[in-house]
Amino acid sequence: MAEPCVKSDKIKRLETDVVNINERLNRHSEKIDKISDNNLVLETILKRLEEDGKEQKSVNELLNKSMQSIQTAMTEITFNIRELNTGLTNTNKKVEEVNTKVNKVDEKTKFDFMNFIKAKVIPVLLTSGCIYGIAKFIEGLAK
Repeated sequence: MAEPCVKSDKIKRLETDVVNINERLNRHSEKIDKISDNNLVLETILKRLEEDGKEQKSVNELLNKSMQSIQTAMTEITFNIRELNTGLTNTNKKVEEVNTKVNKVDEKTKFDFMNFIKAKVIPVLLTSGCIYGIAKFIEGLAK
């Protein structure tokens, strides 16, 4: 009989190699499936990040517009405060002028009783006392 071309131990070794290759292919296939799943998750995350980026861009634009309007309002407020400070300064000057005038009028209309007595009453009393004394003296001489 003719001997087979390939020996049985070589066939077994080849069969074992084929089984090992199949097992390795199965493991690689599982890894590829996991990588595909991970890729799908990453694509989903990427889409979500892109959407969030667009949303963030629109929010930033709105915030920018708001900040510009706030800046404009602050400029107007600053201008108004300056005008109010100028008006307040003018009002303070006018109040000081009125205060000065009121003090002058107050000084003119003030009645100092002690000065009145010293300046008017005492001289009148002394003068009338002297006149009375002179009159009594003359009356005494005439008698």
